[in-house]
Amino acid sequence: MRKVLKILISIFILSILLVVVYCNLPLEVKRKSEIELGNSLLKNIYTYQIKYNKLPDNNDSQTLKKLGFTMDMLGTKPSYETNLKGEFEIVFLKGFDGPYLLWNSKLKKWKMSYPTIFTQYIENEDENEFMENREKISGKSIIFIRPSEKKFESLKEEDGKFEIDSDFGFAISNTIDFLNTNPKFNSFNIEIISKRYIEITDCIDCPKMIDCDSILYGIILNNPKKEIKIINSIQALNYNDEIENYFK
Repeated sequence: MRKVLKILISIFILSILLVVVYCNLPLEVKRKSEIELGNSLLKNIYTYQIKYNKLPDNNDSQTLKKLGFTMDMLGTKPSYETNLKGEFEIVFLKGFDGPYLLWNSKLKKWKMSYPTIFTQYIENEDENEFMENREKISGKSIIFIRPSEKKFESLKEEDGKFEIDSDFGFAISNTIDFLNTNPKFNSFNIEIISKRYIEITDCIDCPKMIDCDSILYGIILNNPKKEIKIINSIQALNYNDEIENYFK
């Protein structure tokens, strides 16, 4: 019995040591395969930028496929976001809370952090169309993003779109029920939005314009004292923990 106990204790201690060693490994070792993929994408993006004097467009799925991105109805894998300053981020989104492995073109290094760049509207967008499809957000806000009927129809060739829409609808319904019964969120702005553009006016690095076509399904969390957080993974049950953690 003692021998078995000693073996179990040894296994437990060894497991802890392995976890400690792994946590202290360089990022280049822990996330080797993802960084190698990311570096390949970076090479292709910079080659494209030199050739055409611009970054690849977020909505140009054919070009992004040629550059090495995997496409699905939620966007690219890994996530690729640009802004009007000629900056971009590549983000490997895993889980809901982060931090995530990402490359920021301004910092020019791989790190574990949270996204800071979100796709913005194109300068030559028709002004009337832009104004009709824009929603302004301020204050503590929980915004659920769903595609418009027009955008949803344009996804008719995508496999599983009805399942994704149903799962997301179920999850946000459960989440809204939770928010409505929690006094902490009584003063929050809670909305479901299907407009293309969302302008956030009072986060730390605002104003910020987000093109929701780069998200389709997701949640935008805004607290004027923080950077905004975007959750663009599909959760089948609810988003209660993610919202609680952001606003704690």
